[in-house]
Order: sequence, then C-alpha cells, then structure tokens
Amino acid sequence: MLIFFPCRLVTTCGLRFVAGAEAPVMSDLSDLYNRLDRRVMSEAELFRYGYPRPGNAPGQARVGTHHGTYWKVMPGPRKHNCNRCEKIYEVDSEGWPAVRETCKWHMQRARNGVHPCCGLRQGGQSCQTSDYHIHCDIDPDNLTGFINTSSGAAHDRSVLALDCEMVATTRGYEVVALTVVDHRCRPVYETMVKPEGHVLNYNTPFSGLTAADLRGVTTTLRDVHAKLLALMGPRTILVGHGMHNDLVWLRLLHGHIVDTNQLYPHENGWPAKSPLNFLKKRHLPPLNEGGLKCREDTVATMMLARLKCGFKARP
Repeated sequence: MLIFFPCRLVTTCGLRFVAGAEAPVMSDLSDLYNRLDRRVMSEAELFRYGYPRPGNAPGQARVGTHHGTYWKVMPGPRKHNCNRCEKIYEVDSEGWPAVRETCKWHMQRARNGVHPCCGLRQGGQSCQTSDYHIHCDIDPDNLTGFINTSSGAAHDRSVLALDCEMVATTRGYEVVALTVVDHRCRPVYETMVKPEGHVLNYNTPFSGLTAADLRGVTTTLRDVHAKLLALMGPRTILVGHGMHNDLVWLRLLHGHIVDTNQLYPHENGWPAKSPLNFLKKRHLPPLNEGGLKCREDTVATMMLARLKCGFKARP
C-alpha cells in the first residue's frame, strides 16, 4: 500500500527525509538489516544462552545446560522435575504421571517470606492445586526432529520476529500458537498448532489460551516446519525475546539470531534478564494487536529491535 504526503522528499547520505516532517524516515529493510547484522549473536553466544545448535546427525540438536540457561535436565529415565512444585515424579510410557497425586504450588515465589500472589506465608498452605505435575525438562542426549533453516527457501536478506505460546502436555511443553512478523511489524504467518501429547495445563494466565482455542485445530508441527522453511533462509535475521525457549519447543535450528535480552541487558548483568512486559512498558506505547497473545509479543520484539537501531518503533 502506498501513502502519499503533500511534501517534498530529500535524500541525504542514505536517509530519506520528508521535508517538513519531525524525524527522518530511514530506507527500511536494507538499513535495518545492516544494523541488526552487527548485533547477531556469535556461535559461542548462542550456546552460552541456551539456544539449540546443530547436533552430530541430521535433525539432531544440542543445547548448553550450564548455569544461566533455561534448561532443566531429566533427573533419570522417565523422571521429571515438576515445573510448579519442583517435586521429582515418574511417568509411564505415554508420559502420564505414574502416581496420581495433587500438585500444590504458588503462582509467585515468596518475597520477604510472603507469596505476592496470595499473601500467604512461605512454607504454609499453597494457593494453587492441580491433578497433575507438569514439566519442561529436556533430555540433552535425545533432542531430535529439528529442522535447519540453512536449507530454507529464502535466500534474500530479510528480518523477521517470532514468538510462540506453549501448553504443558504429556510430552512436556509443546508449541500451540505461533506468530511471525516482518521488519515493518506486519504478520506474515500466524497459526494454531495441534499438540502431539495430551494437554495437562493450558497455561492460560500466560498463554491466553483455553481448550476452546485448540478445538478443531488440525495444523501440525510438520506443517509449521514447511511454512517456516519457505519464509526463512540462512541469511534471515530472526528477532525474539529469550527465543531459545521457543526454538527448542518449535524444533527449529537457526544461526542468525538477535535477542532483545541482549539488546536490552539487565542492569545486574547476565544471567539476570528483563521480562518482555517490563521492556514494553519502559520503551513502547500501549499495544493492542488483537488475535493471539504471541502476536503482540512478536510485534513488541520487532519494535524494540527497530528502536535499538535508531528507527521508529513502528513505520
């Protein structure tokens, strides 16, 4: 879509200025790509921050599980760390808890001996209960089913941002919603995804999703992989916030990454990280994108990347 303004265009040193406008309008994709390309993480940084990297065989990945990464390793065969109450529990061959017991936890960790979520004191009664434990453990020796964008169809220099929503299933965490936006914050791909396991928790306070949202969804992760390989290639710059999490559950290997955690480092230094909501409130105007929650987060990460490179947050 072309929008015409009743003003004169002046070009100086690669920037396009609109006469009478308050701020310069930079030539969009090429300049943004070049500026972000200088901020792409190195291979060592990708491994340090827990991003999946190619393994020894096709479709295989490896991740760092050292201090500061997101990952919890399975404590043993068919054993997991509950992501909520932190108890170690066993599962059967299909991923269901071997022993039926109530999971008890708090939505927020205690501060000064009190849980902010409910006001109850630490060590006392829990404010949340569930019939199932859930986990986000990985088996670092068995990370398979990954695709690599080095074989993607897109060979031009593009900039995309990505964010996913996950639910807890009998297979661990699974991607059930995905949004990809271009360098101008416009959605280019958005879909719901049918999980492979049985859903144990929809993570509704964070994902915004319920059982009704997944009813009738037929798109599989394999379908998503095919679409992403059509959109991306090895030269695509992919922007996200703490995207190591998204890429592992998405089973996606990509080496040209800009992480807003690194663009906007926490004042206490790594491994401390600023939540995306904090960065949104500090740097961006209120957003109302509609649709999936991951759409707003994807747009926000692209806006933050644009700001850091000297562009308007949104064209």
